[in-house]
Amino acid sequence: MGFNPGLLDHVTRWAVGHNLAPGMAVLDVGTSELFCAADPPSLNRFLSHFGAEPYADDELGRRANGGLAADLFQRAGFEYMAIDFAAFPHTLQLDLNTDPLPLERHGRYALVANSGTSEHILNQYNVFQVIHDATASGGLMYHGVPMAGEFSHGIISYNPKFFWSLAEANSYEIVGIWGWAAEETLPLVEDLAAQLAFNRPLVAQDAYLHVLLRRRDMTPFRGLVDPAFKPG
Repeated sequence: MGFNPGLLDHVTRWAVGHNLAPGMAVLDVGTSELFCAADPPSLNRFLSHFGAEPYADDELGRRANGGLAADLFQRAGFEYMAIDFAAFPHTLQLDLNTDPLPLERHGRYALVANSGTSEHILNQYNVFQVIHDATASGGLMYHGVPMAGEFSHGIISYNPKFFWSLAEANSYEIVGIWGWAAEETLPLVEDLAAQLAFNRPLVAQDAYLHVLLRRRDMTPFRGLVDPAFKPG
């Protein structure tokens, strides 16, 4: 779970378009690290955008390579909290397979970020209900999730139709939906290939889906139904 330079730059653009400002609350679904070693100045771009003091050069590199996102968001002036199974700093311990969001945190967060967690959770209904419940009316929900390839990563991959149907069921505004695909195709990893027989070699690009949704109102969460199986 984590924030890379591109995602940090996206957050600053969302701040301009959707009035995301210091003092507001941000919820991280999974305690995120910063994966910005290739572009350490991205942290200071983020801080400068929100009028916060940038990191000194000697601290910047250390923070960019595996530092906690909590420290960056708090330095920028946000109220940051994460949800995770483990006891990390600034983290509310929940099992997203079974635990509901505590009532006092319902409708509290201007941004809820799922950047690498939901694909590890079996109970998809619960994790997306927690995200829904946490988001304020008018708040943003970001999902960065695997779509293809990544054969040894997580237990779930997502079709864009999942998010179109989720948005329809809950009257979310689809602010943006976009993808990223690797240049090269890769075969199944060896441990999977040894256990699965295909009629021909399976190769795929690693591909990720990025979705930004806005909650329009405070109606309760509704599960989605695949449009292909809706009653006529």
